[in-house]
Amino acid sequence: ANFFAHAPISASYFSDWNTIHVEHHALSKTDTGEHALALHCICLTLNSFRCDRWLGDRFYSDFCHPGMFGIIPAATLHRAASSNNLIQFITLSFEPALLNQVAQDWINPDPLQLIPHTAIYEDSLIQAIGLALKAEVESGCAGGRIYGETLANAIAVHLLRHYCNRTPQIQSYSTGLSPQKLQRVLSYIHDNLSQDLSLESIAAEIGISQYYFCSLFKQSIGISPWQYVIQQRVDRAKLLLRTSNLSILDVSLRCGFASQNHLNRHFQKLVGTTPKNYRSRIR
Repeated sequence: ANFFAHAPISASYFSDWNTIHVEHHALSKTDTGEHALALHCICLTLNSFRCDRWLGDRFYSDFCHPGMFGIIPAATLHRAASSNNLIQFITLSFEPALLNQVAQDWINPDPLQLIPHTAIYEDSLIQAIGLALKAEVESGCAGGRIYGETLANAIAVHLLRHYCNRTPQIQSYSTGLSPQKLQRVLSYIHDNLSQDLSLESIAAEIGISQYYFCSLFKQSIGISPWQYVIQQRVDRAKLLLRTSNLSILDVSLRCGFASQNHLNRHFQKLVGTTPKNYRSRIR
């Protein structure tokens, strides 16, 4: 349900992300009324304003500054009201199942409870992930499903470590993926580069959780799964630009990029020039 008078400036509604939902709001003089969400929600403040909040049976009146955040666990009665003329914030919402999925392989995976926080706390990692997700939504979610899932996974791990009723013990792995499992993963990625790859599908290929897959993959390769996928897509684009007469748009789509602009952005970052210039230079 939407508890605000106006639609968000940007949102991840039309992305393929199914683990996290992102909205950027700019409002004035708002009152949500009392409600309880089915999702866990993080609210990240983008400007300064005063806000009155009711969390459960407690009342708070806070002056929020950019970078401050609050946590509203699922099923928690909540109300927020402000008379300021400008209120800007990001909401990051996700199913409680995400925390359970991330924690399922930990040593003590008993049910954990997310602790409510009013928007007077600062956390550099939550701020960085929130702003990265906002920028990604504004770009049309060009990084694809695997990018959104990677950031959702990172924020879930951070919440479990620092904002739950107890700190779960995390198993430590130092050897990375076995050569056989690594080869299976790399083959799966290469065979599906043109598809909208997800962390879930890649991790399922070798039967481990998304969290441990990200950790073990980075130990094995030195970079995250998302970075590796982008590198491989750019390498395939270079090959097609050299050996085919496909348009740059067709090259983009055959390599799994969401658009030509998406290819241009990553190609220039990794190769140092645009696909068009690269093709003209080698012919």
